[in-house]
Amino acid sequence: QPVDDSKSGIKIGDKIYQVVVSLNGCYWYLDEEGKKHPVSGIPATTEWEWINIAEKVIKDFKTCYRTPGGKVEVWSWYLL
Repeated sequence: QPVDDSKSGIKIGDKIYQVVVSLNGCYWYLDEEGKKHPVSGIPATTEWEWINIAEKVIKDFKTCYRTPGGKVEVWSWYLL
């Protein structure tokens, strides 16, 4: 879930987009329609910069479940 903070994220051109982190640690930005795009997929010729991203703290926690097939671990990540 994205953080409700319009002052942090990624600046591409003159627009600022929200950034979210997926479970595998990849950074994505959300466009005007809410579609996610990988930060790593931004073309090298496009100028962009992080906005206040260093002030964010990434937290994670693990939940374990026992299932008939064995133990399942679910890792959750979020930005504070």
